[in-house]
Amino acid sequence: MIKVLEAHTMEIDDPAAAAMEIMNRLDLGGLLKNSVGIMVCHLEFMESGSVEEICSLLPFDVAGINTLCSATSAAAGQEMLAIAVLTSDDVSFAAGVSDSLADSQREKLADLYARTSSRLPDVSKLMLTFAPLMDAISGDKIVEFLNETSGGIPAFGTLPSDFSTVFRDPRVICNGQTYNDRVAIIVMGGNINPTFNISMLTSDKMLERKAIVTNVEGPILKEVNGRPSIEYFESIGVARNGQIDNAHIIFPITIDCNDGAPPITRSILKQLPNGDVVLGGSAPLNSTLGVGGIDSEDVLDSAGKIVRQCTHGEGSFAFFVSCIVRNFVLGLDDMAEIERVQSVAGGGIPWLFVYSGGEICPVRSSDGQLINRFHNMTLVSCVI
Repeated sequence: MIKVLEAHTMEIDDPAAAAMEIMNRLDLGGLLKNSVGIMVCHLEFMESGSVEEICSLLPFDVAGINTLCSATSAAAGQEMLAIAVLTSDDVSFAAGVSDSLADSQREKLADLYARTSSRLPDVSKLMLTFAPLMDAISGDKIVEFLNETSGGIPAFGTLPSDFSTVFRDPRVICNGQTYNDRVAIIVMGGNINPTFNISMLTSDKMLERKAIVTNVEGPILKEVNGRPSIEYFESIGVARNGQIDNAHIIFPITIDCNDGAPPITRSILKQLPNGDVVLGGSAPLNSTLGVGGIDSEDVLDSAGKIVRQCTHGEGSFAFFVSCIVRNFVLGLDDMAEIERVQSVAGGGIPWLFVYSGGEICPVRSSDGQLINRFHNMTLVSCVI
């Protein structure tokens, strides 16, 4: 069994006051044998020293990210710091942070998992993953390397999403320190059986014409159906005169890896001078590519459906991670998804909601096996 304590503060300027408010809201006298904290916040809480101040007062590991906006069962806002404390007598927790991933990423992530999981008295059954947004390594590679070293235990998590008109300073939190080049993880063992949900694009928002990825380099889509990718997008009306406009919001790309698992969604990040298209994640060679659309109705409907499934059934805590692009789709009504989450969750189990720069969540293959995947433009959830 897991018990959940929640706290938040809007005190963005005064670290001592922010820490006092968090400590007053948390009933640490109710902690059980093992505890861990998941912290999400606005960038200013990092820069002011509030994150470090709060973590210094907590007698357990804390990991998380900074974000565009977050919410708990009790509050929501952009200029907010929120923490969910998981505490249990029969579930064990450990958190750790990698060395800089500027190089030797596979080895450093293997070391991170080995030394963090070794602190558990039980076999690892879930890995919450807080990964950096950096050019040196993609979200796909982080998931791949952690999956490789962990033996494929379910991984769920997020990349930070600090944003104004551009990505500013996305960071990862671990025990009061913040980083833009490291992965933080929380591993869990013992009496735990996590479940996962993923929003999917509806078939009526997808073009019927599908294509095959015939030349790709990581996330760089070079050829589709044997011709330059930009020519393919022109042929279906997504691009004109060799240019794609506003594609990262309007045109989600689905990639079916043809491995029996559901398709994953990719955003279009940019177009290179040679016409190649850079996606928000990998598109394996010979995978099937589709093009769809997403609007505010899709965002709100999928949020309502997933939250209802997660907060009104079995479980002690629900963690929701929604792509920042879903927030952009809402336009001026930028709190609408969170408001939908709040209204549907009602008096269900405690939950934490965060906007992300990339989502990490397992998908289930046709034979029932969980496969860890990196997603874009998606709402994912983990119920513990």
